[in-house]
Amino acid sequence: MPAVVALAFKLIRPQRPLLIPGRAVVLMLVTLALAPGVVANLVFKEHWGRPRPIDVTEFGGTEHFRPWWDPRGDCPKNCSFVAGEPSGAFWTLAPAAVVPPQWRALAYGAALTFGAAVGLLRMVAGAHFFSDVVFAGVFSFLVIWLVHGSLYRWGRTRISDAAVDGVLERMTMLQRATLKRLRSGRRDPASAETREAAGQRIAAAISRSFLQRTVRAPPRPRRRSWCRRCRQARPFRRADRCP
Repeated sequence: MPAVVALAFKLIRPQRPLLIPGRAVVLMLVTLALAPGVVANLVFKEHWGRPRPIDVTEFGGTEHFRPWWDPRGDCPKNCSFVAGEPSGAFWTLAPAAVVPPQWRALAYGAALTFGAAVGLLRMVAGAHFFSDVVFAGVFSFLVIWLVHGSLYRWGRTRISDAAVDGVLERMTMLQRATLKRLRSGRRDPASAETREAAGQRIAAAISRSFLQRTVRAPPRPRRRSWCRRCRQARPFRRADRCP
């Protein structure tokens, strides 16, 4: 896959530009995770109980047939709607959307043909109905259209290839610097001793502040007031009387 190869080469050589445009990498990776991954396998196939053709009673199975719009089937998991392999095959519309304009129509045609061929093979094997293959292509197209629009067409979410390249470069350099610091800290005993001494100083400072707060302060001396009778300053309270 070109996007994976370009991303791996970028992680190895972060200063070098991406082999393919940055937005194309994001488009292919995000749509691959969403269309055949999340939408087809996690959302529909695990929660839409439509049985496969080979499992219905009309073809010698034990489960009851359900139309595509009815999720109340006998299938517990990994069901028929929607088709997973054709969804991945129709995902090839994503790389077709970023080829040069003069080749784009041919790329779209090749992607649709590939998806239909994979769907036909799955139908012949008794794993999916025709509607499963059709909606696999529809959902894959919608996911690709939305992600492509957010990256290329719509102004509020549109980004540039240079921005994607810069983000990947900064993330890779930051990760390398962090790993380098961790490795140097493990190998250098002086730095380990320095960190241990710093930890001891911090613990001692915390304990001293805690002791200063918990130790009771000495009692204050009694206030010296002026006695009106003897005209002298004596340490007595207001309730006391001059002797």
